[in-house]
Amino acid sequence: MTIITHLFVFLLLITPWEALAAGFDCTKAGTKLEKLICKDLELSAADDRVSLLFKEALKKSTDRDMLLQTQREWLKRRNAFIDREALLKIYNDRVIELQEPVWVPVRSVTSTCPQFLKRNDIDDISKCQVSESGRIGTEGNKTYLYTLYCIVPAESGETGNCTPDSYYGKRGLSVYVQDGPSQPLKLFLDRGSSDIGLREYEKPELLRNQFGKILYVPIRLDGTGNFNESDYYIWDEGAKRWSYLDSNRWLDDLEKYLPRGTHVLSGVWPDLKSMTAEVLLYRKNDPNCCPSGGTAFVTLSIEKGRFNIRSVKVTKDVK
Repeated sequence: MTIITHLFVFLLLITPWEALAAGFDCTKAGTKLEKLICKDLELSAADDRVSLLFKEALKKSTDRDMLLQTQREWLKRRNAFIDREALLKIYNDRVIELQEPVWVPVRSVTSTCPQFLKRNDIDDISKCQVSESGRIGTEGNKTYLYTLYCIVPAESGETGNCTPDSYYGKRGLSVYVQDGPSQPLKLFLDRGSSDIGLREYEKPELLRNQFGKILYVPIRLDGTGNFNESDYYIWDEGAKRWSYLDSNRWLDDLEKYLPRGTHVLSGVWPDLKSMTAEVLLYRKNDPNCCPSGGTAFVTLSIEKGRFNIRSVKVTKDVK
């Protein structure tokens, strides 16, 4: 199994690209991240794929120094995460960056369902078609567009209509960037899963708050908990790129602020403009519908690539 890791100790012994693409024996994995990748087949496969694509990209590159620098920056971002789902998304985005660009003629953005299924290894379906597409917004000279896919699994026994409001109407998402008027669209990110009924996607948003420009990709884990698995990116003005934000660890940090005997059970959806969140608190045996532990009002910041807690105020249930 190949693990892409930046081992500076070898830089005097091997070339820079070898250090960036070198693997190590999983029996000697030391960090939490290395152990997580080694024991997870999907992460391991994603790591192997990025390693292979990086080596292939180096062979073809006309600017090796720039490619090496972007790989170092990507490794630094990746190494800041230990959440499995976040890592899978980071690997997926790096795969798209390293592959030959997927160019889509401007007028054919609504006819990309077969390509989407192939890119995301989704099969055994009875129907796939675009259910919605359009413009997200513009930053500088770049315009961002999106496509939502209706994907109906074969096992469902349905053919169903594929409007955005139908059950399977928002089971895949692509985001494209256009560098100027009349230019072809370049694939920016894909979000899709073979567990077709598990995640629902919405139109992404471009917005600005006190911490900078944010690209918000809403992803909802289907079910009564209304869990938030969204992607959040912040624009890095120096590097001129979007950086992935860790939006999960602040919820772990929140535990130390909560009254004894309460916990978070359902999804939390921060307001990105005010950078606040209202978190419903549950007590043991509370049904999903009816939390009785009060509400935590949280003020958030964005620092060092993640959401952080600035303040917490807990109000108790009046009952």
